[in-house]
Amino acid sequence: MWQRTPTWRGERINLPLTAQRILATLYQRRGEVVSYEDLFDVVKSGRNRDNVRKHVSTIRDAFREVDPSFEGIENVPMRGFRWVDGARKPRA
Repeated sequence: MWQRTPTWRGERINLPLTAQRILATLYQRRGEVVSYEDLFDVVKSGRNRDNVRKHVSTIRDAFREVDPSFEGIENVPMRGFRWVDGARKPRA
């Protein structure tokens, strides 16, 4: 997933590289909270919470283009984000 475009329900999810890296990190650690600090490690520039939130918003929007009911990423206030158990795996 790090260098390939992910798919969801057989459809391509078009994401910039940084958003793909964040998605891969969230999925690899699914079920656990991934802190903002951990996500900063995959963001090459703009290492701040607002930037990470914008990337996560981009990821959600891209998934919702394919699946309007997508709720696979949960915001954990003041801590980070979590890939929600029960969400299907994005295919790389």
